[in-house]
Amino acid sequence: MPGPGVATLNVSTTTPTPEVNFLIANTAASNALSHTAYVTLATPGFELSSPSNIFLNQSSTATATVAITDLNGFTDSVKLGLSALPRGVTASIEPEKGNKQKVVFKATALADTGLTSVTLTGKSGKIKQTATFTLAVNAALGTAGAGTEVDLSANFNVFGIYKDGSAYSTGGLDGVGFSYSANLLTPSRVLDLIRFKYGPSNELDAVGCDGETISLPQGQYFGLLLLGTGVEGSQTSQHITVHYSDGTSSQFTQNFSDWFSPQNFPGEFGAVAMSHRNFADGSEDARIFNLYAYEFGLDSTKTVESVTLPKNRDVVILAATLVGVDAQ
Repeated sequence: MPGPGVATLNVSTTTPTPEVNFLIANTAASNALSHTAYVTLATPGFELSSPSNIFLNQSSTATATVAITDLNGFTDSVKLGLSALPRGVTASIEPEKGNKQKVVFKATALADTGLTSVTLTGKSGKIKQTATFTLAVNAALGTAGAGTEVDLSANFNVFGIYKDGSAYSTGGLDGVGFSYSANLLTPSRVLDLIRFKYGPSNELDAVGCDGETISLPQGQYFGLLLLGTGVEGSQTSQHITVHYSDGTSSQFTQNFSDWFSPQNFPGEFGAVAMSHRNFADGSEDARIFNLYAYEFGLDSTKTVESVTLPKNRDVVILAATLVGVDAQ
C-alpha cells in the first residue's frame, strides 16, 4: 500500500484447531525500513483443569472434579477420556453443575499399587485439549487381612511417624528431621489382602537397620513382606537373610528406593503414597512421599526362626508380615 493509510487483515481458517489464541506478526517494509505489529487471533475453544494428584486406596473409590473453561465464545459440549489406568482400576465420568465433570475412580482389593501418570483428554469436534495428573493407588485402609504380623517393637530405634502439626527434636525418619505423616499413613493397612500394622506415632516406631536379627513367629510360610524405604537416596545391594530352624537360610539382595524417588526396583512396589511428609518444626513438605513393599519368597517346607536386616541406617523398616497358605 503506497503512503500512509489503513490496511485490512483478513484471516480465515479451514478447520477447527486445538489452539485458541494465535499471535500473528504483520510486517511492513519500505526500502531499508521495516516495522512489525502483532495481532492476537482468538478462536473458540476450551481449557481443562484437574487436581495434580489423586490418591486412591484398594477396595475403595476416589473422586476428581474436572473444570472445563470456555474460551472466546465456545459453547459446544466436551467429551472426556482417560489414558490407560493401572490393572484393577476403573473410572466413570459423570456430569456436574456448570462446566464441570466428575471422574470417579474405583480400585479392587488387588489393584496394582504405585504411581501412574494419567492423561485426561477433552474433545469437541476436532478441538482437543489435555491435562495430566498422577494417580497414586495405595494399600487399603483397615485391618481385615490375612498374614502373621511380625512384632518389631523390641527393635524400634527410629521416630519415623508423627501426627501432623507435631514439633519434635528426635531426627525423624531420616535423621535430619523429616517423618511420615501419621494422619496419611493411618495405623494399619491391607496390601493385596495382607495386613500390616505400624508402630505408635510420636514414639519409637521404626527400625533403622543395623544388621539386627529379629525373631519371627515360628511356622512354615511361603513369603516375608516388609514395608520400608530408603532415605538419603536410594540404598542398593542390601542383604537380608531369613534363618530356618534346621540351620539353613535364604539370602536376598534388595535395592530400596528413596522415599521421594521411586525407582521401581525388582521386588519393590508401592504400598502407600502420601501427599506430604512432616518436618521437625511442625510444618509440612507438600510433595509425594512413598512407603514401599518388598516381598521375599521362602521355603515353605521349613520352619522360619529369624530374619537379619541390612546393616545400613538409611534403610528403614516400618512393618513386616509373614504369609502362609491361609493368605492365598
